Amino acid sequence: MPGEVKKMTCRICGTEHKVDEVCPECEWDEVKETRRAKGEAERRKLQEEAQKGEKKRRGGGSIWE
Repeated sequence: MPGEVKKMTCRICGTEHKVDEVCPECEWDEVKETRRAKGEAERRKLQEEAQKGEKKRRGGGSIWE
């Protein structure tokens, strides 16, 4: 069924609308916000991993110092 349009229900106001569109009632873009949140989580994860790597490298000093 190629002509069938996928629809979703807005989690904020409950209005049904097309999948990749902003909600016409509350103007919330769930797809955009979900992608942004996932990106922020991934950046935070990478930053934490980088900080852990720095701590491991700093602790390897010589016993003579």
